[in-house]
This record gives sequence, structure tokens and C-alpha cells, in this order.
Amino acid sequence: MEKNSIIQNIVDEEWIQFTNTKNIGSRAVCQDQKGNFTASRRAYWQMYNEDILNSYLADIKAAKRENINLITQKYGYMMSSTDKENYEKIKSRLMPVNEQKEKLISSIMLIYMAWEEEITKNYPTLDNKNRILYSYNDTKNSTSVQTYMKGELATYSTRTLALILQYFLTQASLKNNLVYKYMSKLNSYENPSNNSFCTSETLNSCSSNKVIDNMDLKSAELLADFAKNTANDMNLPIVITVVDKFANTILFKKMDNALVASIDISPAKAKTALAFKKDTYSLSQDSLSKSLNNFNPPSTKYCFLGGGIPIFVNDTLIGAIGISGGSVEQDIQIAQGSIEKFLKI
Repeated sequence: MEKNSIIQNIVDEEWIQFTNTKNIGSRAVCQDQKGNFTASRRAYWQMYNEDILNSYLADIKAAKRENINLITQKYGYMMSSTDKENYEKIKSRLMPVNEQKEKLISSIMLIYMAWEEEITKNYPTLDNKNRILYSYNDTKNSTSVQTYMKGELATYSTRTLALILQYFLTQASLKNNLVYKYMSKLNSYENPSNNSFCTSETLNSCSSNKVIDNMDLKSAELLADFAKNTANDMNLPIVITVVDKFANTILFKKMDNALVASIDISPAKAKTALAFKKDTYSLSQDSLSKSLNNFNPPSTKYCFLGGGIPIFVNDTLIGAIGISGGSVEQDIQIAQGSIEKFLKI
């Protein structure tokens, strides 16, 4: 079986497990986003050679025979860093990770995180998702690359981990950065609108049935409700701005106790995303945008802090949303989540 066929078989099995994973709380929006999941996982598995892929395919099939959901297991392992209280309640349901696996995972992670650091340092525009790298920054609402990857590896068999370590050592000795390959592949899946948080598959699956060419009040209120609900779950007071394709403010909403500064920053994020047809965090990594400086009310109407995202329906720009009040990562999460939910309706 050739590489792409193996990957497709893996991703098909993973999707079934992912969409059927039971969460603490409500079902996650991403569990209904098959296109986004498929593109992300295809890109990830492109890092590996066929021996590793075949080994993991055997792992996931073996787990299926035992009625073990490896995706559920992965998120369970991650909770040891992101949600320690709930982890204590569920850890007995997780497959034990023996000393041999722990050593293999630790060795793999040394190489993997060195590659991640290289990406952050030398290719800052390649990874525009504003991910945090290390576990010490984990929160319930934000999972680091380190924690995610360790959780991922913990679901692999000892055989698969040994193959990965051997492969990583070889590639590292050749000065090949496999994370660069992974991120490049992931970026190649992204849609023509340059909305860096959606793949073309996700965009098409979410918006193909919508008929709308400009933002209206009803749509803006939906977006704001989604954003407010997420912010409430995070116990985070925010300011929400939605603009139409002509940069007219359709909706402005300030939650109680939101930062005063966010009153200016939120609209600036929305209008910046609209003007450049690109999310504001990605713009912050662009040399042209950097020359305009970060948000400074007396000198510019633009804001290049993450949290402003343009909204495309069927490849047509209809408006943008700007969220301000939390960290850059939190603002991005709320804005993107609101758009994803809106496009599903």
C-alpha cells in the first residue's frame, strides 16, 4: 500500500474515534469539522515514513478490536498538564505508559521540540496559529505543542515509538526538520482566502450552503452570541465588534468588566482583518504590517494583535470580527470558534 493510501486509512479510523470522543462538558465544535480534522491529520502523518505509518495503522486497528478509543486516550493524557483536577478522576481509565515507552517518548520529544523551536525562530510566518510551545504555559483552554505531542505519542505502541525515534535521529543527523515539512504541508491545505484558521475543505463544508454576500445584523448577533458564550465559559469579559464588507460597524458589544482599552482595540482588529483580508495575528508576522507598528490610536487605525479575523462565505468576503479582552491566544480562539459555529448554521 502506498503512503497516501496508508495515511487515508489512518485518518478515516481517527475521524471515527475523534467524532465519537466523549468530553467533560459539551461536545466540541471541532468534532463536527471533518474537513479541518482530515487536513490537519493528513499533514501530520506526512512527517513519517511508511514503516511508521504501517505500524501505527496496526496500533489503531488493534485498539479498535479492544474497543479502545486512542483519541480519547490522547486527550486524557493531555489533561495531566491542562486539567489536573479532572485528570485524577479519569486516569484509571487510561492505558498505562510503562518505563520503556516513557524513555522513548522523552527521547523523541527532545528532537521534536528542537525542531519546533527552529520553526519559531527561523520561520515565524510558517506557523501562524500562535501556539504555545511548552507545558508550563498550559491552561484548561490552551494546550501547548509539548503537551499535545506527548499525549499523541503516549497512544502509540512501543514498536511504533522505536521506529519514530530511529527515523527522527536519522533525519536530525541529516539536518532535516520534519516539523517544517509538517507545517508546510498543513499550510498548503489552507484556503485561497488566506484565513489561516480554516482549511479549504472546512470552508467548503461549512459555508457551501450559505447565500450571503454581506454581513447583516442577524448574522452579527449570532456571531456575538457565540463569542459571548465562549467568553463566559472562559470567565473572560471581552469586547466584540462585527463589521460588514464595507467596514461599517454592524455590532459592538462590551461585556461587563471588560478592559477599557478593548473598546478601541476590538473595532481596530475587525477593521484591520477586513482591510487586509487576513487575520491580524498573521499580519503581525508580515514585514509590511510590522512597518505600520502595533495599535496606537493617535497614529494608526490598524491593530495587529491576534483576534481579528475576516469572514468568508463561498470565498466571498462578507465582513470581519474583532475580539479583545483576553490573551492573544484567547482572543483568537473566541473569534475563530464564533466563525466556525456561524458557518455551520
